[in-house]
Amino acid sequence: MSIIKYENLTIHDPTLNDIFSKSFVYDAPNRKLAHLGKLALIVDVEINNEFAGKIAEIISDVIKQEYYRSREQDQNVNMLVHFESALNKVNQALSTLASEGYVEWIDKFHVGIAALSVNKVHIAFTGKAKIFLLRQNEIVDVAQESASPQSNPARTFINVVSGDLQLDDKVILASPNFLNYFSLEKIKRTLSQYSSREAIANFKNLLHNPDNSALSTVILELKDERKEYKDNFDFLKKPRAKSVENMIDQHQQGVKQTLNNKTEQLSTPKPIQEGTPTVHGYGEIKQRRPSLEFDKNDRAKSKKSRTDYTKYIDLAKENILRFKDKALPVFESVASSIKSLKGKKVSAKRIKSRTSISTRSYLSPKTSTDENRFSNLKTGLIKNVATFFQNLPLKSKIVLGATGAVGIVLIFSLFLRFNSNDIDKPIAGKKDVSLIEQAKELNKKASDALIYNDEDKALGYFLEAQVILNGLMSDEKYKTEAEDLLSKIGNELDKINNVNRLENLALIDIPSEINAKGILGLGGKIYTYDESKEGVYLIDEKTKKIKEASEESNGIGNLKFGAINLFKDYIEFLTDANSVSEFVLDDNNIYDIGFELGNNEQVIDFKNYYDALYVLDPSSDQIWKHQRTIDGYNKGEKWLDADSNNLDDANSFAIDGSIYVLKDNGEILSFLSGASEKFELSGLDKTIGSGGKIFTLLDYQNLYILDSANERIVILDKNGAFVNQFVSSEFKEGRDIYVDEETNQAYILSTNKVLVTPITNSEEN
Repeated sequence: MSIIKYENLTIHDPTLNDIFSKSFVYDAPNRKLAHLGKLALIVDVEINNEFAGKIAEIISDVIKQEYYRSREQDQNVNMLVHFESALNKVNQALSTLASEGYVEWIDKFHVGIAALSVNKVHIAFTGKAKIFLLRQNEIVDVAQESASPQSNPARTFINVVSGDLQLDDKVILASPNFLNYFSLEKIKRTLSQYSSREAIANFKNLLHNPDNSALSTVILELKDERKEYKDNFDFLKKPRAKSVENMIDQHQQGVKQTLNNKTEQLSTPKPIQEGTPTVHGYGEIKQRRPSLEFDKNDRAKSKKSRTDYTKYIDLAKENILRFKDKALPVFESVASSIKSLKGKKVSAKRIKSRTSISTRSYLSPKTSTDENRFSNLKTGLIKNVATFFQNLPLKSKIVLGATGAVGIVLIFSLFLRFNSNDIDKPIAGKKDVSLIEQAKELNKKASDALIYNDEDKALGYFLEAQVILNGLMSDEKYKTEAEDLLSKIGNELDKINNVNRLENLALIDIPSEINAKGILGLGGKIYTYDESKEGVYLIDEKTKKIKEASEESNGIGNLKFGAINLFKDYIEFLTDANSVSEFVLDDNNIYDIGFELGNNEQVIDFKNYYDALYVLDPSSDQIWKHQRTIDGYNKGEKWLDADSNNLDDANSFAIDGSIYVLKDNGEILSFLSGASEKFELSGLDKTIGSGGKIFTLLDYQNLYILDSANERIVILDKNGAFVNQFVSSEFKEGRDIYVDEETNQAYILSTNKVLVTPITNSEEN
């Protein structure tokens, strides 16, 4: 088994230098997350004030909390998913700092981050942080390529270097000025010759003036745990002997005694005499009583066997009853054949072609020769069966015997039933009564399975019961009882699938003269817009009214798409003429900024992120980015790197630094810095339907999907894992969604109303 050992060194005195430096090493908080290994980072900030320490704490706290954040089915989620999610969260935190005016750290800090497990390492870095890998006396500069520019905080950490670890590998994270004191050759030689602890002590001793230095380093090493503690275990295993000769002699005697003991196992065990040498040395050993030990073990085995008998008999009964319906036609056929043989004569010649099943009472008298042959055949068959049964293991004998006994009883009862006078008279309603009882029994089994948290087994029982009950819905006699049971099963299935059914949603009617296109939130208020009247409307939750928010504007064009500009507190609109207008909250006016999209873009969706416009254009298989300029926006450039991005049936997208594209087939694509990144949906009970809408914002924790085709809102984390879902028939005509994570409220724009509902993630329920 492998373990990760670490040593770290931090030297920093804020009164003597202008660089803040600190190292951090974290471990998994519990066994469930143990596969994530260790997380280490060094942070250097080239400013000397309170904010330097604060930004170091922000980075370390955010990445630690997100990396070790518990997720559903965590054992199936690899560490790279956790690592990339943590980096994305750090990027969001740095973006928030920059948007709030804290920008003095930009291009002045250097961070190296490494996540190590027993077989993998993932590394990210920014600035001039140094990261090395030492393997078999060869050192590699992992961070030799330039890190991502810090001028865009949302892209501070966008590249991850990953690799496989080998035993005795060392990963070194170091401050940029570490190489000012030690050459790369010196680092390699020191770490190759000494342990990590000795190397750290050596580095510290070699610093000319440590008090005037500011640097950090962390050394992580993959070690063999058995080798690491071998000396301790060897000490515990040493035999008690005073000399090497005694040790050898003692070992030989121990081996000899062990062989003798194995030889004597077939005979009566002899008591061990005092002073007899054993593999553990000499000592006073009391005489054993093998016969008493045997009796005790025998009683224990007997008690266990009685328990097993009951278990196997119950299992046999259950198996026969389970296949009773399938076996019934076969039994009927056998009984019918036996009836047809009554009174008929069968020649002795046909016996030879029959099976060993005796039909003797229905056959004609046999000659003595035939009788002898049949008797010999019967005797040999019985002997073979007896020998076969005798050679079976005990458990197989029990199961076979119990199954045969119950089977004989069942066949006999069926035989009597078919020979009764009432065999052709069906009992009215008996089949339906039996089906109701079967459904109830399945429901009970499912409820019992849930007590032990076996949701898969419970789900199977519930679905089987549903099939039976749906077949009884056409019978008025059992319809009410079937409906009640189906309702109960439906509630239990909702719990298993994390379905929250919403009722009595708050409704705000939209006046018939308003043709609402989308729904947006800004400044704590909710807005919609009319695609035909050039108007913006405020949704008042208190009065449940919709009132006009924009002043009259003429000649702008129909408002096709709206986007929130959090950077300037604007709502930007794209018109049917592909021109851009801005709704300013301060004066409630819509202004045409005199800018039109270029590139013949066919717009499907339209968003603003950090004062830049992003346009989803499936016709060109591209997302276009328009950067803000003095005159408005530039003509745009392709944001996606690849020529083919599989956007042909995309219908909406959301952006938070990464861009998430929802396709009409329910697939979600994720892109970061123009490149495709891994994104897998998991935990959903059904695929997202066509025509859905996806929503998130920069500092939001989750993705929100309006899945109108399935009448639900689906919540996913930003790795694609299922979080929760809310179902209502009111969502069937949903056209757009906005979510406020601060208040946990969702706003759904329907055809002629706005729906308002509280939503939470599953951990808060």
